[in-house]
Parts: sequence; C-alpha cells; structure tokens
Amino acid sequence: MTKIPFQRINVDCDAKQVDFPHKLAAQFGRLLHVVEELWGTPAAVKYLDELMMPARAGRQGFPIGIVMELTVLKQLHESTYPSGSSNVQGPFSQWQ
Repeated sequence: MTKIPFQRINVDCDAKQVDFPHKLAAQFGRLLHVVEELWGTPAAVKYLDELMMPARAGRQGFPIGIVMELTVLKQLHESTYPSGSSNVQGPFSQWQ
C-alpha cells in the first residue's frame, strides 16, 4: 500500500472541499511535512501562527500565495479540530 504524501491534510481537504496547498507543498515541502506531523493537534495551529507571524525579527515573509494557503490550512484545521477551549474572559464567551 502506497502512502499518500500529506495524507491527513489531503483527507481533510477532500472532506471539506478545500484545495490542497500545492504551492506550499512545492515550494516549502519541509514546512508542510511539519504541519502534517502536527495535524489534528493544537500544536498545528500554533505552528501555523508562528509561520504567518514569526517572532524572530528580520524574517522576509512568504509570498502572498503561500500566506493564503497557510491561512486556509489554519482555518481548515480549526474547523475540523476545534480546540474545545474557550476564553472565559473573551468578549463573546457568553455565546460559546
């Protein structure tokens, strides 16, 4: 049986009818492999956040197409694997 690259991400993309991040896979496959390993855990969202908003100064940033794919991946992950944690102090906490 052949393993599909980024299988967990692929399955969730298919299930939610979201385009797979092909540009990210082609240009930054190493990063997508890390996301695949973390997929389904809260650490995946943290990692995606760090990629989009790096804490280290002097980072060039990603091309806009990659940023869009990272954003879609984060949204996909959050909708598929809600953290279940609520911010009790948040302004919308009474509606959760």
